[in-house]
Amino acid sequence: MPSPPYSPAQKLLLNMELLETFFDLSDLQTIMAFACSCRYMAMKVQWYLQQKLNILSARFFQSDKELPFILNACDAVVSGSTALHFLLLISSTPWSPTDLDIYVPFRCQLQLSCLLKKKGYHLEKKSKSKGSLYSASKIFSVLTFTKAHRKIDVIVSTSDCVSLPIFQFHCTAVMNFITAKSIFCAYPSLTFRALSMINGSPLYNGSFSPVGVKALIKYKNCGFTFISCPATHDFGFACKSANCCLTDGGCLWVDIDTVPRVGRCPENMFGKLAVVDVNWALGGLLCGAPAAFMCPYARDTRDDSYVLFILVLV
Repeated sequence: MPSPPYSPAQKLLLNMELLETFFDLSDLQTIMAFACSCRYMAMKVQWYLQQKLNILSARFFQSDKELPFILNACDAVVSGSTALHFLLLISSTPWSPTDLDIYVPFRCQLQLSCLLKKKGYHLEKKSKSKGSLYSASKIFSVLTFTKAHRKIDVIVSTSDCVSLPIFQFHCTAVMNFITAKSIFCAYPSLTFRALSMINGSPLYNGSFSPVGVKALIKYKNCGFTFISCPATHDFGFACKSANCCLTDGGCLWVDIDTVPRVGRCPENMFGKLAVVDVNWALGGLLCGAPAAFMCPYARDTRDDSYVLFILVLV
């Protein structure tokens, strides 16, 4: 029996449904590889990623545009299990995040709180980072907002660099974030192979808690295998002793508006995160050295030239 005739609009819809199904069966790294194949595929990937971001927004707000607006207005990012779920292929990710983790710089916490309250959320709890899942020296406080069955955790950074606390999290699997227009993965060579390395920084700075152990168990149950640093050397850019930064070749950046092109130069970083760059290292015992130790760190690089210019004028 011959196939029924399809109109151009029906063919386009059918193609979109097939592409969406294919993208659902692929992780972000694979999707971006297809985006590089031709301009048509790049446009479809851009549409797909924007749709995913809209769906994420609609889960917590009435409009699918509100989350990107809030992130942009407050220089904030989404991280935690939500960002990780955004990266992975749907078919092999049976778990779903139950809440939204928004990281915000210290200077924007009041603005973000006001925006959430206008959207019907109310502040349920405010706590310092000590003893919580977010224990880290770069965390000032954690604010929990709720609305019916929805929950948003706002993690306030001690500085104006919103991404610093993310590189002090308990394992590399969750060192990812989503901005209003970009997606970032710190260790794609591990994350897209369902591998992760435990971050020893909380142990060394005395902030590791039993809640952190539960978090590691959580991601183990999500299908991640924890490996030692020597096992990561075959993948590159993953050694715990190496200096990593937002602009190196080991990180995965996706700029939704310009798929597949992405800006990695300092001015692009400044536009995304208001910093020139961020450097970090997980630290610990150096690979192959039984005694040598490297302190973990996470620090930002800023452009304070305008301050120097003002001082000169004064």
